[in-house]
Amino acid sequence: MGSLTLLSVVCAFAQTPQTSALQAPPAVPSRTVPLVSDACPVVRPGDKLALDWNPGFEHPGMVDSLLAFSLRFGLVSENGVTVQRFPGIVVEGHGSGGFVSPLGNGYFHIELRVPPGSPPGQYKLIDAVSNAKTFPDYQGPGLPMNNSPVRERYCITIVAAPTAQPSGD
Repeated sequence: MGSLTLLSVVCAFAQTPQTSALQAPPAVPSRTVPLVSDACPVVRPGDKLALDWNPGFEHPGMVDSLLAFSLRFGLVSENGVTVQRFPGIVVEGHGSGGFVSPLGNGYFHIELRVPPGSPPGQYKLIDAVSNAKTFPDYQGPGLPMNNSPVRERYCITIVAAPTAQPSGD
């Protein structure tokens, strides 16, 4: 009977994942948070901001997709009125974990990652840039974005990413 108990304990111990004191704590999963006008959703560095947007390009029939989309947020000062240009954060979709998908009728679903190391605080959207990817037969100049999301009064509140607490086992 004693050997069965010992075998049960050994099997249970072998199935339990073991962590070393030298291993990094598990990463906190990122979330996708929609931008909502006149609201300041709470986000952490690494989260994604989601926006369904129609940039209103001139000659929309020539636009295939977006090459890049970026949003610049400025830190709101403590008095809540003045927006400082710097320090700010730039959230970009090209080459930084962003995602763009066409929705139809000129709209795109855009997801942009909040950069790691973004300082906590409340930020207001102060600038947006979009570069259209045109069809190969379009030979005209670059197409400007005529509809900026800055008009919609978007803001975010960045909080520090939570740190995993070591277990007391």
